[in-house]
Amino acid sequence: MIGKTILQYEILEQLGEGGMGVVYKAKDTKLDRLVALKFLPANVSSTDADRQRFMQEAKSAATLSHPNICTVYDVQEFDGQLFIAMEYIEGETLRDRKNNISFKQSIDIGIQVAEALAAAHEKGIIHRDIKPENVMLRKDGRAQIMDFGLAKQQGASRLTKQGSTVGTIGYMSPEQVQGFNVDHRTDIFSFGVLLYELVSGQSPFKGMHETAIIYEIVNVDAEPVSIIKPDLPTDLDAILLECLAKDPDERYQSAKEIVKDLRKLKRESSKQTASRVLAVRQSQINSGIRPQTAVFETVHEKKPFSFNIWMLVSALSILSLLVLLTTYFLFVKTEPELMRLSFESPAGEFFNSSVGGHMEISPDGKAIAFVASDSLGRDHLWVRPIFSSMPVLLQGTENAYYPFWSWDSKMIAYFAEGKLKKIDAGGGPSFTICEAGSGRGGAWNRDGIIVFAPVSGGPLHQVPSAGGTSRQLTFLDSTEFEVNHRWPCFLPDQDHFFYSVQTTKASLAEDAEHIRIGSLSDAQNKIIIRASSNTAYNHGWVMYYKQNSLLAQRFSEGSLELKGEPIPILENLLYAQVRSKAAFSLSQNNRLVFLGTSSADNEMVVYGYNGVIQHIIKSKVADITAAFSYDGNYIATDASETGGKNSDLWIHDIQRNSDTRLTFDKADEIVPQWTPDGSKIYFSSNRTGVYSVYEKNSNGTGDEKLVYGSSAPAYITDVSSDGKKLMLSLNTQGAQKWDLGSYDLAENKFTSLLTSEFSEWLGKFSPDGKWYAYQSNETGKYEIYIRPTDGSPSKWQVSTNGGTGPTWLSSGKEIIFSLNDQQIISVPVSAAGNQIVIGQSKLLLKLDTGFQTGVLNISRDGKKILVRRSLNIQALKSASLIFNWQNLVEKK
Repeated sequence: MIGKTILQYEILEQLGEGGMGVVYKAKDTKLDRLVALKFLPANVSSTDADRQRFMQEAKSAATLSHPNICTVYDVQEFDGQLFIAMEYIEGETLRDRKNNISFKQSIDIGIQVAEALAAAHEKGIIHRDIKPENVMLRKDGRAQIMDFGLAKQQGASRLTKQGSTVGTIGYMSPEQVQGFNVDHRTDIFSFGVLLYELVSGQSPFKGMHETAIIYEIVNVDAEPVSIIKPDLPTDLDAILLECLAKDPDERYQSAKEIVKDLRKLKRESSKQTASRVLAVRQSQINSGIRPQTAVFETVHEKKPFSFNIWMLVSALSILSLLVLLTTYFLFVKTEPELMRLSFESPAGEFFNSSVGGHMEISPDGKAIAFVASDSLGRDHLWVRPIFSSMPVLLQGTENAYYPFWSWDSKMIAYFAEGKLKKIDAGGGPSFTICEAGSGRGGAWNRDGIIVFAPVSGGPLHQVPSAGGTSRQLTFLDSTEFEVNHRWPCFLPDQDHFFYSVQTTKASLAEDAEHIRIGSLSDAQNKIIIRASSNTAYNHGWVMYYKQNSLLAQRFSEGSLELKGEPIPILENLLYAQVRSKAAFSLSQNNRLVFLGTSSADNEMVVYGYNGVIQHIIKSKVADITAAFSYDGNYIATDASETGGKNSDLWIHDIQRNSDTRLTFDKADEIVPQWTPDGSKIYFSSNRTGVYSVYEKNSNGTGDEKLVYGSSAPAYITDVSSDGKKLMLSLNTQGAQKWDLGSYDLAENKFTSLLTSEFSEWLGKFSPDGKWYAYQSNETGKYEIYIRPTDGSPSKWQVSTNGGTGPTWLSSGKEIIFSLNDQQIISVPVSAAGNQIVIGQSKLLLKLDTGFQTGVLNISRDGKKILVRRSLNIQALKSASLIFNWQNLVEKK
């Protein structure tokens, strides 16, 4: 963003970043003045209604004109992102300065902030997030409230989704933390917390973690500040405690009343200070001591300590009260009625939001396991205790995906490098459980049995958690056109489990994909829900995602039947149709963790080898992959329509910047590959029940034709430069790995190229057809290798520190691949008889680390790199947690 000009604003530097967006210093080139631009996160404008409501409320805030309010100049939308232009203030926040502020300054600041709130409340505008970070202190000493552009008009609809809470824990009112409707008196409570901290140096609510703080906000009265600092006037106690009243009706009813009382306190305090100074000076004069002009102190009288029976009674009463409160907190009401919190990814990391997300809450609700990507695109497994802001990196979990917990919340299983692995939740070495070529979820019961999907196509398997060879558990139902089973979820009996089913959709039914119930002990296997989703189960409720809504429905564990109608809980979660997975997870103590959607902010970008962006594609972004035509002028991609249930093939014309739909079948068409002359596109589709290879004229004429199919799913990854052979990646039903083969189009003959105990994937022919490059996990992580196509056992390793997605350039002298989806590596290669000579690798391009990226394809001349990237950085950094989610159902 730095150096760019957006509308009339020239971006100069980044000032800060937080939960409500990124702030930049900019120059208004029209009016020649400095401004601050706040770019807002996507959740503020996830729907048209949200966007319109926000624009109205922000424009109302722009009508505020007060010396203690940061002026909102403008509200604009650029490239689908909302931003606010506001007054640029030179100074520092109250948070930065609050430990160096005198009592007199604290009261002055309190008066100014209260006056600003009074002005806003008179116009019906509520701030809802008063805190030290949102109060700026200018160099001239004036205090100004910021972020009124994110405020809410009194009586207007919530800016946030139903069940959410805006504000910062510790400064929120009791009604705010419980999700109730709020009015201007919530700002008065927050103001009371802010002023309390200013004058005492302590928060009035001192819980060790967020839940404890919320408990105190709702149930525990603040301690008078005069107890913390006895030199503070008792009149201040009365002001603060009235601001902090639990019941809004018992608080100050207007900020004007606070201003009046603070001004009176200031006057009385000044008189008392003057009296003490005069008394000290008179005493010095009488004793012959020369008065000091700038030094005086207040002396407190110390009374002798005496013990009486009333002190004992009081002490016992307080002790009894503490015991009752502790008992209540621990055993009666450990959480508020409903609470929604957000938490951010580790510093310098992004939550991996690809293909349905990789985040699971532990069964006991005490920790969240998630996969995060660093600036180099490396994925690792992390654990964040619920009541801690310090997530823990689990070393040795590179390339982890789709984690799930053991039943006792002590271990975490995850997929990586073609294996199902496990690790202690507190860290330590990882152990391999079994093979799993491309896992699609798992569940771990109290008997030590893990049910999981070892590959993307096929049934579920089961394996002991101690490790061993897995065995098939479920069987695909051809009458329902099933192609795979995934995302198992155990019921409390630890025998029955939900699981998701993907189909070819050839049945033409609206809800062809479904959720079944299976069993470890019997042949139980019936369809229970028509939806394309993972599931979660909690105290008689099954949760699943359908039609952009997270639904909860009653379920009988005895009859294994649904009861009643599904009830919408949340909308617009992160969801991957291609994987039938939404990013949500439930604990057994009613805690729900989820990721909001960010898919609308994906785009494809064509980079030149020099790092310059040549082209941006905002529509028809690939679901799985995309491919340049041989001449580099077109891109074939597998993408779904907005709200669509399947991937179709599209052709993007780079010069015309236009998209043309190529296939229309209700099944999935994925992984397109061009013929050298550009006349045809080969692709894989599951329309017959298993992924097979088809061809289609690139100009759209004619029908699709089946080229190759067998009982094993086959995915095309390349077409030879003479157009005569196809490179295939295959896995047999029930296998946990991928193998390579070629198919001769003229002879209609399949030839196995490489079958091993490891996973080989993404094979690419050399231009002369004598060799092929591919990626394999035989070393424990994916590396790039070369082998001859004649089947001889020779092998050469191209990469040295990991690599995926090789492309053999048309010159035949260079292979390019990606490292962690962030770096493009080039390696010279040459053939000398029956040998391959590998040159020194070099970094060709380092992709923008400000985005989460994925390398989709590299052109045959190496001059174009196609990348899919997410622009919604805040969505990649933020996740949400709801305590006592069932109250969302009760409010429906």
